[in-house]
Amino acid sequence: MLMKSLRMTHMDLALVLLLFSLGYAGSYLGSGMLGYDQIRGNNVWFNADSGRVYRNMTDKDSSHYRSKVHPAFSLVSNPVVAGMTALGLEQTTAVRVYFAFFTGVWLLLVFAILRSLSLPPWEAGIFSVLAGVTASGVFWSVVPETFMLGGISMLLALWVLALAQTRRQSLFNYVLVNAISFSMTVTNWMAGILTAFAQHNIKKTIIICGMGLCLATLFWAIQNFLFPSSVFFLSASEEANFIFMDVAGGMAEKSKVFFVHSIVIPVLTVVDNPYNSNLPFVTIQFAPLGSNGLLTWLATAMWLGLLGFGLYCAWRENRYRNFALVLLALLAAQFVLHSIYGDETFLYSLHWVSFMVLACAFGARSEYRQWVLGAVLVLIPLLGFNNLSQFYKVVAGLQAW
Repeated sequence: MLMKSLRMTHMDLALVLLLFSLGYAGSYLGSGMLGYDQIRGNNVWFNADSGRVYRNMTDKDSSHYRSKVHPAFSLVSNPVVAGMTALGLEQTTAVRVYFAFFTGVWLLLVFAILRSLSLPPWEAGIFSVLAGVTASGVFWSVVPETFMLGGISMLLALWVLALAQTRRQSLFNYVLVNAISFSMTVTNWMAGILTAFAQHNIKKTIIICGMGLCLATLFWAIQNFLFPSSVFFLSASEEANFIFMDVAGGMAEKSKVFFVHSIVIPVLTVVDNPYNSNLPFVTIQFAPLGSNGLLTWLATAMWLGLLGFGLYCAWRENRYRNFALVLLALLAAQFVLHSIYGDETFLYSLHWVSFMVLACAFGARSEYRQWVLGAVLVLIPLLGFNNLSQFYKVVAGLQAW
């Protein structure tokens, strides 16, 4: 089991508590500042379905039709929120607590993976903080959406793979992360499949993935019993409408959002909503690089340098080669997927931002370790200032709408 692989020092424990507290507090305070009333209508916050997700989490009788691509999201969210409201929390507060908790978990998984790859505690800690101050970490930890859990599901698969580099993992662990990665977002099954394939032959991989799919189907069946409006995950013909959308722009726009804007937020624009004239619309899909000025250009240059060097080091990695190759494959697969699918690329960024941060951490395993760590320590406050200042501005813009 996973817990048997944990060997925590006092420094680890202190950093775990600190990282979880930072993630929880940042999410909870940020969601309170934003105010869910501002985004309960769909297609406001970077085209997110926050209104639908909020209703799925708080109303058993709402339409859970998106279970066809998120097969068990309602199962793992609605009963928890219902339990918190039964204990006296107001619904909105319960949803905020839910995402604050999982934001902390998200940061802890980044830390746990890096520790499993033999990074010292404080180095793993600063890369985890880097993940937290990315644009994706700041802007998607504060709203009701499925992508935080989707990102966590893939990080769980990578954690199993990281642990497997030094200690044999049980078949159950591989089956479980297959089921979880599929259950949160069907395309994220790629993480479970690649994790299994990296450590097993084709025959055993097929068995593991088949068992994982059966377990995920069981999760969906339980959800369908509790929420009869759930739609089976093979009924996904609607998704063809989101392929090669003209409103998403071309490869240049998608690449900028994927590799840069998901880390360094550009100037945000609040415009008329193309779906509902009574609501605002927040977007960065066509924002230019460095639109916030010199600070943004500096952060962008530092980030691209760290990412490029980290990808190179991951490709050249020997000790944890299986993990590095799966990480690179997942990042490439996410890029291909989101160069084809969706209209607001930033919407899905929690599914790959942690992969890029993990790739950067391979640079700290090189002979240029001190330079890499120094650059990260400079980049963290740059990102924090840039991304938080833009968050405050967009909150003010929404409130003034």
